[in-house]
Amino acid sequence: MDIVWALRGYISFYQTITQYRTGFIVAPFEEVVSNFGQVIVQTNERFGTRFVPFEHTEENIQRAFALVEDMDMKDRKKGKVTETTEGRPSWMREELKARKKSELDNPMAKVLLQKARLICKLEIALNAF
Repeated sequence: MDIVWALRGYISFYQTITQYRTGFIVAPFEEVVSNFGQVIVQTNERFGTRFVPFEHTEENIQRAFALVEDMDMKDRKKGKVTETTEGRPSWMREELKARKKSELDNPMAKVLLQKARLICKLEIALNAF
């Protein structure tokens, strides 16, 4: 996927959903992957729900990864995990990211990346997370 195309898609998505901001939570990626329980607590407080907060233990992390792998295999209707589509860290994805990083030297990509980062920061700030 071309990086300029991907950044334009990211920007378009967030500009489109901004009008629905009161109906969802935006949290920093680092918060989601390291303290998801707090994201759930914030969700419960904001929407009056009673979801059970995720306890960030090694056992729960491994169970979550196993569930993600199972869902990916069922979604792709394959008997194996698809490393490029599965929603968990993998060596293959790290390798792909390293190769794509050079595309950020494109002047248009630099401008779009700056805009995407500003949109992300704004959404997080407006969600008061």
